[in-house]
Amino acid sequence: LMKRTTMNNWRDRVYLLSRFTEVIILMVVILAITFQIDNDQTSIQDRVSSVYLCLIGTVVSVAISASLVFPIQRTVYQRERASRMYRVSSYYISQQICEVPFQVILPLIFTSVVYYGIGLQSTFTVFAEFCVL
Repeated sequence: LMKRTTMNNWRDRVYLLSRFTEVIILMVVILAITFQIDNDQTSIQDRVSSVYLCLIGTVVSVAISASLVFPIQRTVYQRERASRMYRVSSYYISQQICEVPFQVILPLIFTSVVYYGIGLQSTFTVFAEFCVL
């Protein structure tokens, strides 16, 4: 299941392009709103809001992407499930494991561009904490 899912994900150009396009559009929108926030006392609320916007944008992006996978593969799943080829848990776990590269790499690219574009602290430890957030 994992091998098939991985091959399908990497062969499907529309799927890959839509995932990368989604991240790029989200980056452009957030950077257009919050690019290089001032470094004074009055911009603290702007910084907090930009971090919140990044967090919500990333979570929504990941949730939407993950939820769109299941309807696309529904007919294949139902046919194979009727043939008793595997259990529901096997299918679900393999799908989630195959989504890990997309759920880690794309948000990391998004975070690294937006973090420095907003103008937050440029120390690695603070950046790492932001990525974990």
